[in-house]
Amino acid sequence: MKDIIRKEIIEKRSRITKEQKEEWSQSICQQILNWDIFQKSKSVMLYSSIRNEVDLSAVVEKLLMDKKTVIFPKSIKLNKRLVPCIIKSISDLKLGSYGIMEPEENFIANKGEIDLILVPGVAFNPQGYRIGYGAGYYDRFLEGFKGITAGIAYSFQITDFNCIHEHDAQLNYIITENAIQKIIKN
Repeated sequence: MKDIIRKEIIEKRSRITKEQKEEWSQSICQQILNWDIFQKSKSVMLYSSIRNEVDLSAVVEKLLMDKKTVIFPKSIKLNKRLVPCIIKSISDLKLGSYGIMEPEENFIANKGEIDLILVPGVAFNPQGYRIGYGAGYYDRFLEGFKGITAGIAYSFQITDFNCIHEHDAQLNYIITENAIQKIIKN
């Protein structure tokens, strides 16, 4: 079931125009920048967009300008885990695993000190569960995380599915170009 949804949404996302991506990404970034939880956060983990994902460049710029702690994940293929690494500048990101811009592993952040994680995904359901690319990196990373998590998506990526496994992480919020949706946790 997850594979079918993943394929459909990736296909749909691949068809959005550059202009749509820019407009929707800008709208999502504005939602985030105006969000009180984001404004209060001292350390934020984000992602580098690939395959027409929401571009969070404006959010990264604001965090760096405000001298907040900016964290990007580094993928470790060997054991399929994410290492949270602090960056001081966009130039700290280099092409890494899976063709994703990633930080060096020089400045590892303490996961327990991250206030907010902006989580990418292929699809999200209204209950705050996500479908990623299938390797489980984020589910493993989010296990035991006590901070706030927000899935970042275009509104068409929100779809009903109930193929939830016990290791799947439930997010606190989903942010689209239309709204910030708070999730009522199970």
